[in-house]
Amino acid sequence: MPNGEERWFHVKAVPHFADDGSILGMYIVGHDISEVKRAQEQLAASEEELRFFAENIPEAIAYIDLERGCTFVNNVFLASRGFTREFALGKFPVEAYPPEVYEELRPHLERAARGHESSYERFFRLPSGEERWVRVRLTPRRAADGKVLGYYAVSTDIHEIKTAQAAIEDKERQLRQVIDSIPTPMCYVDAQARYRYVNDAFLEYIGMPAERIVGVSVSDVLGEERWALMEPYLERVRKGESLAVERLVKFANGLSRWMVVRLTPRIANGEYLGYYATTSDIHEQKLVEDELRRTNTILSAHFDNTPLAVIEWDTELRVVRWSGQAEAIFGWNASETLGKTLLGWRHVYEEDEETVSRMIRDLMDGRQRHATLRHRNYRKDGSVIWVEWHNSALRDTAGRVISILSLAQDVSSRIQAEERLQYMATHDGLTGLPNSVLLHDRLEGALARAGRARRRVGVMFLDLDHFKDVNDTLGHRVGDALLKELARRIRAALRQSDLLARISGDEFVVVLEDLPDEGSPERVARMILEEVRRPFHVEGNEIHVSGSLGLALHPEDGTDAETLLKNADAAMYHAKELGRNGFRLFSAELASRRAQRLAVETALRRALKNDELALHYQPIVDLGTGEVHGVEALLRWQDPEHGLMLPQGFIPQAEESGLGNAIGHWVLEAACKQASRSPRPAWCATSRARASCSPSCARSAFASPSTISAPASRACRT
Repeated sequence: MPNGEERWFHVKAVPHFADDGSILGMYIVGHDISEVKRAQEQLAASEEELRFFAENIPEAIAYIDLERGCTFVNNVFLASRGFTREFALGKFPVEAYPPEVYEELRPHLERAARGHESSYERFFRLPSGEERWVRVRLTPRRAADGKVLGYYAVSTDIHEIKTAQAAIEDKERQLRQVIDSIPTPMCYVDAQARYRYVNDAFLEYIGMPAERIVGVSVSDVLGEERWALMEPYLERVRKGESLAVERLVKFANGLSRWMVVRLTPRIANGEYLGYYATTSDIHEQKLVEDELRRTNTILSAHFDNTPLAVIEWDTELRVVRWSGQAEAIFGWNASETLGKTLLGWRHVYEEDEETVSRMIRDLMDGRQRHATLRHRNYRKDGSVIWVEWHNSALRDTAGRVISILSLAQDVSSRIQAEERLQYMATHDGLTGLPNSVLLHDRLEGALARAGRARRRVGVMFLDLDHFKDVNDTLGHRVGDALLKELARRIRAALRQSDLLARISGDEFVVVLEDLPDEGSPERVARMILEEVRRPFHVEGNEIHVSGSLGLALHPEDGTDAETLLKNADAAMYHAKELGRNGFRLFSAELASRRAQRLAVETALRRALKNDELALHYQPIVDLGTGEVHGVEALLRWQDPEHGLMLPQGFIPQAEESGLGNAIGHWVLEAACKQASRSPRPAWCATSRARASCSPSCARSAFASPSTISAPASRACRT
């Protein structure tokens, strides 16, 4: 244009013909179409934009022209159907789909072709093999005159929706089955008080079919009388309150049962929509409760009259039952104890709390069903008593602990008696010192501790010298008083950790632990002997005694109690052999001598049994006349191992081992038998039968009159 503007023109040239047909010229007509061109460009851009959106939306879209077939399909449609664009364009549905699929779609396609919208849901297989649900909507396209030109087909994938709907329907079906299987009546009532859902048990309760109940008002179904009973409760439910009411419900079959009726409002966005009514059959429970009340009354009477305290604890270990006998034993009454926890008051003795707590945990955790425990408790007045508790875990039908039942009795008197018996069994009745039973127990403990700490232990064996003379001359009462005073002296001289025990009449044992140095055992031994030598003043008598003491050390002289005691005893006997009134340490030489003494003792017992002893006779001659006045019977031992042994080789050991009397008996009896034998021995037949026999026996053989009388009487009978 002259102003430089560019515009679109539509130019038409028309030739001008002469009559003879020759061209004379042309007519040129030009129209400015710039606005039309701009409109066309805008339309093309809009179509391109629409095509872009159609190609990229997730729905499958196709357009079917009734005359030309498919003129448009988007990518989603092609991908979901497995078509190519070249295949789809220009095709009618009857040409594109298999016959069986087309027959399924034909009613909807024909309806759309007639100008009516149509939609359907279809479950089909994708080219990948996956099967999915789609919803297809067919929308007719009309010309300005209303003629149907074709229709759009829009497919939406609804597979997730259908799957969710199926799951919901399945859940609803299951829920309905569950609700219908519940044996007690249930229902849902809307805001207008009409039944909307009832289960099978409700139908049985009412005695009507569902069609006569659902949609009908509650008052019409229940009747005015029952409705009047329910109305006050329903008024509270309409205000949003949930209720539970126990009622004796009468069923249509005439039976009545106790039920708990629960009314729960349904409220959404603050609006009351109705209520749910559920029930629980508690008829048996009511009967059981009545029986329990009766049983509880009987049990309470028994509990209050039993001599045992009856206490019940709940699962939080709070007192829920406190019988009258519990008050009698402990002093607190029920009002003072109910609700208190096991360890929440001064009831269990402090040192026993851990033991009690452990026992309770075992009961609560199921490791034990019953537990008996004896421990100390406080009474209300602050005194401490011993109580024997018999505890049982009470459980419900599921095995859960619901309470702990305790039966308790005061056993303080029994405990005191047992302690006295225990003391008597482990202590000397005269001096109160530990006896041999407790000595062995304490000594074993001391050796175990010493072994762990690698320390020494000293064991002393004390025996009084000639104490029998005190008893024989002054009496046993004086002897007992002397022993008690001696025990007091020695105990006072020892450390608290040292042990002093009396194991027999005048024999004592001292156990020294944690010896501070090498010389401490000997210092203690000298100190003990000094206490023994100090004069005793008993009932106006001044008594002097001495003692012999043997000492054995752990671990040098033994590692166990029995060995140490034997070795200390051997050392004590060695002290006696060396003149008494002193002490000796155990040594290897003593061990050898002890072994030798034991061997001799064993052999002597065998000799007495096997008749290995013999008498050799030595005549007693009157030097003036030459006449034999008698004989001396000399004892000999024909030892199978050592040959003929003289008395000095075995008599001392016989006396120490207590065999002196037995050997003396044998000597006297053998001499008497030989003297009375017929014919008489030569020494007995001389000097007009005045000859005598003088047996050579140990001194201890004559300590008892029976030593002479018994063998003599047996000889007289031969």
